[in-house]
Amino acid sequence: MFFLWHMSLISMLCCVAFIAFFDGWAAPVQSSMLPHLVDKEKLLKWNSMFNVTDQTIQIAAYPLGSFLIISWDATGLLWLSFSLFSLSIIFMQAIRMNAHSSKTKQKQGLKEGWKLIWHYPRLRVLLVMEVLEGMAAGVWASAIVYVFVKEILNKNEAWWGYINSSFFVGTVLGGFVLLKISVEQERSLYHIVILGSLFSGFFTLLFGVISVPFLSLLLSFAIGIALQISATCSYTLTQTAVPLEKLPKVLSATLSVSYVTFGLSVLLLGAVASLNVTAAFLTAGGLIVISGCVGLFLRNYALAN
Repeated sequence: MFFLWHMSLISMLCCVAFIAFFDGWAAPVQSSMLPHLVDKEKLLKWNSMFNVTDQTIQIAAYPLGSFLIISWDATGLLWLSFSLFSLSIIFMQAIRMNAHSSKTKQKQGLKEGWKLIWHYPRLRVLLVMEVLEGMAAGVWASAIVYVFVKEILNKNEAWWGYINSSFFVGTVLGGFVLLKISVEQERSLYHIVILGSLFSGFFTLLFGVISVPFLSLLLSFAIGIALQISATCSYTLTQTAVPLEKLPKVLSATLSVSYVTFGLSVLLLGAVASLNVTAAFLTAGGLIVISGCVGLFLRNYALAN
C-alpha cells in the first residue's frame, strides 16, 4: 500500500513538472503574439486590457474555486480544468497571423535571446530592473504575508485574504488607468516605469513599518496600482525593442530570469522573515527602490537605441 501511495505521489509530481515545463514554452509565445495582431501605437492599451482581464479573472477565481472545491470531488475538478484548457486551445487555433519562419538551430536559438538582450541597451537596463524587482517579489508569498498579518497586524487569517484582494484590485485599477491615458513615446513609457518602481518601493517600505491594518490595506492597494503600471509599460518597451520574429526568444530569456529570481526571492526573504518579518519587507522595498534608481541613472543609456 505504501509503495502504491509513493508511486502515485511521484506520478502527480511528474505531472505538475510537465505542466510547468510546457507552460514555460507557452508563456513567451503567447506573450509575443499581441504585437503581431495590433498596431504599435495601440500596444500599451491592449497590454493593459489583457492584464485587467487576467487580474479580474484571478480575483473571481478565488471564491469560485473555493466553492467548486467544496461542491465537487477532485476528479470532477480535474476534468473541468482539462475541458477549459482544451477550449482555450480551440480558441488559440482560431487566431490568424503572419508566421515568421526561422531556420536557426536549436542551440543557437537558446543563445539568441540573451544575445539580443545584450545587444539592446534598453533591454539590458530593463533586465537589471527585472532582476532586482524579482528578488523583491517573494515577499508577497502567502507564507510571508500570513506571518506579517499574525505578528505585526495581530489579525486572523481573514486579513491575509483582505490584503491579497486589495493588491489584486489595485492591479486592476492600474490597468484601467493605462487604458484611459495615451502614452506613445518610448521615453514617456520608460519614465513611467521608473516612477512606478520608485512608488511601489516606497509603499512597500511603508507597508513593512506600519502596523495599522486599515493602512496596510491601502498600501497594498497602492502597491498593486504602481506595480501594474510599471510592469505593463516595461513589458510594452520590451515588445517594441526587437523585431517581431525575435520577440519569443527575448521573452523566453526574460521569463526564465523572472522564474529563477522569484524562486530565490521566496527562499531568501522567507529566511529573513523567519527572523524578522518587518526586515523582509524593508529588504524588498529597498530592492525595488534601487531598481527605480538604476533605471533613473541609466535612462539616457537605455533610450540611446
